[in-house]
Amino acid sequence: MCTTASTITDPRSLLAAVVLTLGACGALRAQGREVRLTVPPTVNVGDSLPVAVTVDDASALAGFRFEIGFDASLFELSQGDLVRGDAFPEDDAGSLTVANFLADGTLRTPGRLVVSGLNVEPIVTGDGIVLELTLRLRTNALGADERSTETLVDLIDVRLNEGELELADASRDGPDVTDSDCDTAGTCAATNVTIGGAEIALEPGSVDFGEVRVGESIEGVVELRNPGTAILRVSVIELSAGTSTAFSIVEGGRALELEPGAGPHRVRILYTPLRDGEDLGSLLVLSNAFTLPGASVGLRGVGVVDSDVDGIPDAIDSCPLEPNPDQENSDTDGLGDACDNCPLEPNPGQENSDADGLGDACDNCDFVANPDQENSDTDRLGDACDNCPLETNS
Repeated sequence: MCTTASTITDPRSLLAAVVLTLGACGALRAQGREVRLTVPPTVNVGDSLPVAVTVDDASALAGFRFEIGFDASLFELSQGDLVRGDAFPEDDAGSLTVANFLADGTLRTPGRLVVSGLNVEPIVTGDGIVLELTLRLRTNALGADERSTETLVDLIDVRLNEGELELADASRDGPDVTDSDCDTAGTCAATNVTIGGAEIALEPGSVDFGEVRVGESIEGVVELRNPGTAILRVSVIELSAGTSTAFSIVEGGRALELEPGAGPHRVRILYTPLRDGEDLGSLLVLSNAFTLPGASVGLRGVGVVDSDVDGIPDAIDSCPLEPNPDQENSDTDGLGDACDNCPLEPNPGQENSDADGLGDACDNCDFVANPDQENSDTDRLGDACDNCPLETNS
């Protein structure tokens, strides 16, 4: 008895995959011969599963009868899917008879194949493939809510002969040989088939770059993983149509394959706002994932103008041209003290009739420029506009 595990892949398929685990590898010994089912490592839903029936001593083989069973709800087989193996490839090397195909080439009993060879003349010594068949996995093998299922491909019954066969006359003398190692249920060798699929996980589900000064850049990362049971084949990683040109992929935007459980594959995205305002887009990933063959990650960023480079966007800066990160505004008139011409007197209009740098609301000579605000007699009017600058007469 032996056990092998294998995984078959086919790049043509964007659907689920089949993982095959070979159970009892033959265990069919009679007069020095062993018969076994052999399968390659992997296959995808909608593609084909090649199966070979091999005998370890084909040179003495004069006749055979094989009965193979499989789940007809998952696999389909037609007469054209059977091919002679290398043990006797020529037509004149013996007759190959399929007992239960109908005239239209389909099986009389779905999921049950009976094949016999009579008067065979093997042309190989040692191991030889007697028969090759192709089981085609139905594209609807899994239901909409199913992620996996299990079934068997069985070598149900085997008869080998070196001479006279119970089935028909053969060319050589010798006893009829049947396998003595089949279990009580009649199963001689079984290939356990698990049908599953590749899956894709994208983290995070969206990337928000926040507020970024126009002309500066910030980087974000999206990670891809394969939590499924088959190889994940990613064919496209790109920014979707309509995505703002402020976003760009700087690394990881390529086709790739991830084994089951593998990852992360990192995609680096750069956000460089070109204008004031919100930018939107998405990262598109196309693959053979069973659940989400087309997946996306939302992208968002906000470009801001910060003329005085104080960390406060112009749109909300109380002094957009004067650095004032503390946004101090003593008179609460909407203008920060750093740029308010009357920081202690509310004057949102910033009227300054004499253009002396002081707003009318706090200028002691509204119409006469006096930036020094000299007021010798300490009355309400400054010296520049006081008719008695040295005598209080306000």
